[in-house]
Amino acid sequence: MGMDMAANGQAAARKDGLLAVLSLGSNMPYNGMEPQAILAAACARLAAQLSGFRASSVYRTEPLYYRAQDDFYNMACCGFWAAESAERAAHGFLRWTQKIEADFGRDRTREIPKGPRTLDIDIALLGGAVVSSPVLSIPHPRIRERAFVLIPLLEILPKCADPISGALYKTFLDDTGTRGVELLYGNRL
Repeated sequence: MGMDMAANGQAAARKDGLLAVLSLGSNMPYNGMEPQAILAAACARLAAQLSGFRASSVYRTEPLYYRAQDDFYNMACCGFWAAESAERAAHGFLRWTQKIEADFGRDRTREIPKGPRTLDIDIALLGGAVVSSPVLSIPHPRIRERAFVLIPLLEILPKCADPISGALYKTFLDDTGTRGVELLYGNRL
């Protein structure tokens, strides 16, 4: 089964943790770093804590929702988070990813919702957990409508499935299409 999530929605598990699947994006420079460099540096931070770390290629993506901004650079990554229970670990995992975002200049109090940002790390999946709280939803609630999440996710986990319905994410990409998402370069990590 490798790192894929089985069609029934159950996450691959290993003795060293739960499979975490993250979606990363950037469209603003920070501290002299361009978005692609921010993504690479963020991946280095993530890889230091996620065993078996894997990263997708980087894609240039037209912005959705708030259109008056530069294109995004998007990618996905995954690895195993040392936790026994996704439900208990999810909020701690969120705090950790938000700390990485802040270290690369993200200030949630000053940003335009769905607007430009130096770094966005979304928790797409964490184990087979289904989490719903005011600050966190897993699986990510808009994963099914976002080709910029689905394309890189399926690159690294081609058989990944929704933990709620068990449907393969490939079927959602078939519905969403790939318009506005362009391969920029293959994985250099």
